Amino acid sequence: MKTSIRSLVMMAVLAAGAVVAATPAQAAASGEDAGHAVFVQTNDPAGNTIDAFHRNADGSLTFLTSYATGGLGGRETGAGSDPLASQGSLMLIPDDRVLIAVNAGSNTISVFQVGGDRLRLTQVLASGGPFPTGIGVHDSARRPRSASRPTAST
Repeated sequence: MKTSIRSLVMMAVLAAGAVVAATPAQAAASGEDAGHAVFVQTNDPAGNTIDAFHRNADGSLTFLTSYATGGLGGRETGAGSDPLASQGSLMLIPDDRVLIAVNAGSNTISVFQVGGDRLRLTQVLASGGPFPTGIGVHDSARRPRSASRPTAST
Protein backbone atom coordinates (compact mmCIF):
# COMPACT_ATOMS: atom_id res chain seq x y z
CA MET A 1 0.00 0.00 0.00
CA LYS A 2 2.92 2.33 0.68
CA THR A 3 3.93 2.14 -2.98
CA SER A 4 0.45 3.06 -4.18
CA ILE A 5 0.23 5.99 -1.75
CA ARG A 6 3.67 7.17 -2.90
CA SER A 7 2.50 6.92 -6.53
CA LEU A 8 -0.66 8.89 -5.81
CA VAL A 9 1.29 11.56 -3.97
CA MET A 10 3.75 11.80 -6.85
CA MET A 11 0.98 12.14 -9.45
CA ALA A 12 -0.77 14.80 -7.36
CA VAL A 13 2.42 16.76 -6.87
CA LEU A 14 3.32 16.62 -10.54
CA ALA A 15 -0.19 17.66 -11.52
CA ALA A 16 -0.06 20.61 -9.15
CA GLY A 17 3.41 21.62 -10.30
CA ALA A 18 4.69 21.57 -6.74
CA VAL A 19 7.94 19.70 -7.22
CA VAL A 20 11.12 21.27 -6.02
CA ALA A 21 14.17 20.50 -8.16
CA ALA A 22 17.79 20.90 -7.14
CA THR A 23 20.07 22.88 -9.41
CA PRO A 24 22.65 21.08 -11.58
CA ALA A 25 25.44 22.50 -9.41
CA GLN A 26 24.02 20.75 -6.37
CA ALA A 27 23.83 17.41 -8.15
CA ALA A 28 27.39 17.81 -9.40
CA ALA A 29 28.61 18.77 -5.93
CA SER A 30 27.72 15.33 -4.58
CA GLY A 31 29.47 13.49 -7.38
CA GLU A 32 26.27 12.82 -9.32
CA ASP A 33 26.07 13.16 -13.08
CA ALA A 34 24.44 16.15 -14.78
CA GLY A 35 20.94 15.01 -13.67
CA HIS A 36 18.80 16.73 -11.09
CA ALA A 37 17.22 15.76 -7.82
CA VAL A 38 13.49 16.14 -7.22
CA PHE A 39 12.14 16.35 -3.68
CA VAL A 40 8.44 15.93 -2.82
CA GLN A 41 6.67 16.06 0.51
CA THR A 42 4.16 13.36 1.52
CA ASN A 43 2.27 15.33 4.22
CA ASP A 44 1.43 12.01 5.90
CA PRO A 45 -0.36 12.72 9.23
CA ALA A 46 1.32 9.64 10.74
CA GLY A 47 4.80 10.98 9.90
CA ASN A 48 5.74 13.50 7.23
CA THR A 49 8.55 12.54 4.85
CA ILE A 50 10.45 14.01 1.93
CA ASP A 51 10.81 11.57 -0.97
CA ALA A 52 13.93 12.00 -3.10
CA PHE A 53 13.99 11.12 -6.80
CA HIS A 54 16.73 11.27 -9.42
CA ARG A 55 15.54 13.03 -12.58
CA ASN A 56 17.01 11.14 -15.52
CA ALA A 57 18.14 12.75 -18.79
CA ASP A 58 14.87 11.68 -20.47
CA GLY A 59 12.81 13.37 -17.74
CA SER A 60 11.75 10.16 -16.01
CA LEU A 61 12.13 9.86 -12.25
CA THR A 62 13.85 7.14 -10.24
CA PHE A 63 12.89 6.87 -6.56
CA LEU A 64 15.93 7.04 -4.27
CA THR A 65 14.78 7.15 -0.64
CA SER A 66 12.55 8.86 1.93
CA TYR A 67 13.70 11.23 4.66
CA ALA A 68 11.68 11.69 7.87
CA THR A 69 11.00 15.33 8.70
CA GLY A 70 10.67 14.71 12.42
CA GLY A 71 7.11 16.05 12.28
CA LEU A 72 3.58 15.19 11.23
CA GLY A 73 1.91 16.06 7.95
CA GLY A 74 -1.61 17.43 7.71
CA ARG A 75 -4.68 17.49 5.50
CA GLU A 76 -6.62 20.71 4.85
CA THR A 77 -10.36 20.07 4.60
CA GLY A 78 -11.52 20.27 0.98
CA ALA A 79 -7.97 20.66 -0.37
CA GLY A 80 -8.36 18.13 -3.19
CA SER A 81 -5.16 16.70 -4.64
CA ASP A 82 -2.84 18.99 -2.63
CA PRO A 83 -3.26 18.03 1.06
CA LEU A 84 -2.35 21.51 2.32
CA ALA A 85 -3.88 23.58 -0.50
CA SER A 86 -0.55 25.41 -0.57
CA GLN A 87 2.18 26.03 -3.12
CA GLY A 88 4.74 26.97 -0.48
CA SER A 89 4.94 24.03 1.91
CA LEU A 90 8.32 22.88 0.55
CA MET A 91 11.02 25.40 -0.32
CA LEU A 92 14.51 24.99 -1.75
CA ILE A 93 17.08 27.71 -1.15
CA PRO A 94 19.69 26.72 -3.76
CA ASP A 95 22.40 29.22 -2.77
CA ASP A 96 22.43 27.89 0.79
CA ARG A 97 21.72 24.26 -0.21
CA VAL A 98 18.81 24.16 2.21
CA LEU A 99 15.39 22.54 1.88
CA ILE A 100 12.65 23.68 4.26
CA ALA A 101 9.39 21.77 4.84
CA VAL A 102 6.30 22.52 6.92
CA ASN A 103 4.84 19.87 9.21
CA ALA A 104 1.24 21.07 9.49
CA GLY A 105 0.14 18.30 11.86
CA SER A 106 2.82 19.06 14.47
CA ASN A 107 3.12 22.84 13.96
CA THR A 108 6.81 22.59 13.10
CA ILE A 109 9.24 23.40 10.29
CA SER A 110 12.02 21.02 9.23
CA VAL A 111 15.32 22.25 7.81
CA PHE A 112 17.47 19.94 5.68
CA GLN A 113 20.97 20.39 4.29
CA VAL A 114 20.98 19.42 0.58
CA GLY A 115 23.88 17.52 -0.95
CA GLY A 116 22.95 16.72 -4.54
CA ASP A 117 20.15 14.17 -4.24
CA ARG A 118 20.73 13.57 -0.52
CA LEU A 119 19.23 15.34 2.49
CA ARG A 120 20.36 15.66 6.11
CA LEU A 121 17.88 16.88 8.73
CA THR A 122 19.56 19.68 10.69
CA GLN A 123 16.70 21.31 12.65
CA VAL A 124 13.04 20.96 13.57
CA LEU A 125 11.66 24.32 14.69
CA ALA A 126 8.33 25.48 16.14
CA SER A 127 6.31 27.22 13.41
CA GLY A 128 4.97 29.92 15.69
CA GLY A 129 1.37 29.23 14.71
CA PRO A 130 -1.21 26.50 14.17
CA PHE A 131 -1.25 24.32 11.04
CA PRO A 132 1.56 25.94 9.02
CA THR A 133 0.90 25.63 5.29
CA GLY A 134 3.65 27.66 3.66
CA ILE A 135 7.11 29.11 4.04
CA GLY A 136 8.65 32.37 2.97
CA VAL A 137 12.27 33.42 3.33
CA HIS A 138 13.31 37.04 3.72
CA ASP A 139 16.44 37.62 1.60
CA SER A 140 18.31 39.80 4.07
CA ALA A 141 17.72 37.65 7.15
CA ARG A 142 17.70 34.20 5.47
CA ARG A 143 15.25 33.11 8.15
CA PRO A 144 12.16 31.08 7.32
CA ARG A 145 8.74 32.52 8.08
CA SER A 146 5.70 30.26 8.21
CA ALA A 147 2.15 30.97 7.11
CA SER A 148 -0.43 29.43 9.42
CA ARG A 149 -4.16 28.94 9.20
CA PRO A 150 -5.95 31.84 10.94
CA THR A 151 -7.59 31.08 14.27
CA ALA A 152 -10.41 32.80 16.12
CA SER A 153 -7.85 34.77 18.13
CA THR A 154 -5.92 36.13 15.11
